[in-house]
Amino acid sequence: MTVVRLRAQRRIVGLALGLVGLAVAVAGCDGQDPSDTSTASPTPATAATSTAPPATAPSATPASTDGCPVDPMTLFAALEANKELSAAVDARVSGVRNVACHRGYATAVTVVPPELADPALIAFRYDQGTATWKALVAGTDGICADLVPADIIPKLSGCVGS
Repeated sequence: MTVVRLRAQRRIVGLALGLVGLAVAVAGCDGQDPSDTSTASPTPATAATSTAPPATAPSATPASTDGCPVDPMTLFAALEANKELSAAVDARVSGVRNVACHRGYATAVTVVPPELADPALIAFRYDQGTATWKALVAGTDGICADLVPADIIPKLSGCVGS
C-alpha cells in the first residue's frame, strides 16, 4: 500500500509541475497585444493565455523570494532528490506532514507506518538561485542548531530545543 501511495504522490507532483510549466510556457510565448482585436476568433494560444494569470500570479508573492509557504509534496520531492539523505531515512517514508516555513527554511515530519518506524524531522532550505528546496538533514532531535539561523529556529516547529 505504501508503494502505491508513493507512486501516486509522485504522479501528482509530476502532473502539477507539468501544468505549472505549461502555464508558464503559454504565458511567455503568446506575444500578442491584448488590446489587438483584429482577429475574429482567438487562437488556441490566446485562449490558453486567458487562464495563465491565475497560475502565474502566486509567483509575484513573497513565496518567490523565500519559498514560503511551501506544500508537503514539494518538500517530499526535495527529500527524494537528496539521494544520500533519503537513503538514510526509513525506506517506508510515504510523504511529509506538519510543515513549518519561515524566511527560506522549513521543517517537516516524515510519514511512516507508526508500528514500523518512528517519524523523523527533516530540515530544508530554499535556494533562491534555482528556486528549489533542498533537504539538509534528518533526525529526531536537535537537527536545526548548526543549520538554521538562531532567530528562525523558534518559528519552525521541531527546531525548538535545538
